[in-house]
Amino acid sequence: MIIVIVKGVADIGKLLGGTGKHEIALTSGSDLNNLLDILVEKYGPALFERLYINNGRELRKDLRLLVNGQDIVFLNGLNTELKEGDRFSIIPPLMGG
Repeated sequence: MIIVIVKGVADIGKLLGGTGKHEIALTSGSDLNNLLDILVEKYGPALFERLYINNGRELRKDLRLLVNGQDIVFLNGLNTELKEGDRFSIIPPLMGG
């Protein structure tokens, strides 16, 4: 088992049960697909609808997913393998004013 730290920003944080960090236990060798499945199972359909489009497994294009501060686009996408202590963040588009 490994522990990954998950943080959601803005509305994603609320869908994850509030702001702050959440420790999620995963089996060794898990990737981001596994983590997202666990998060949706734990936090419910509202999170699923916020993360995915086309009533399926296509991530919304407006979200940034980071592992240890690196966008997963520059890693192995959703197949990025997670390790003990990794930090995972989901960041929706933020607007200032």
